[in-house]
Amino acid sequence: MPTKDNEKSKEEGKPKKVAIIACIREDKIGYIDNHQSPILKRLGLDSEQWLTLTTEFEQHFATAVGSEQMMQQFKHHTHHQRIRGMAKARALLKSA
Repeated sequence: MPTKDNEKSKEEGKPKKVAIIACIREDKIGYIDNHQSPILKRLGLDSEQWLTLTTEFEQHFATAVGSEQMMQQFKHHTHHQRIRGMAKARALLKSA
């Protein structure tokens, strides 16, 4: 039967959760000006493409990820005959 001392020692070994509060300020690195267009628009993706990429990523891509042109370059560079995900890259990243 554990004693109070045993329970405390077990808890001391566990990592503690710490809340981190960040402030978005103009003078900080990573600040995004409100006049910037939305991130998906800047990436050349619509919300459906983004949803597919984020929820089905590992189902479609294995060796490389990128636009069709970049994957073709990778395939040539690595002497692969084909790269899994080329059709999805063509469909999802055509404008990226």
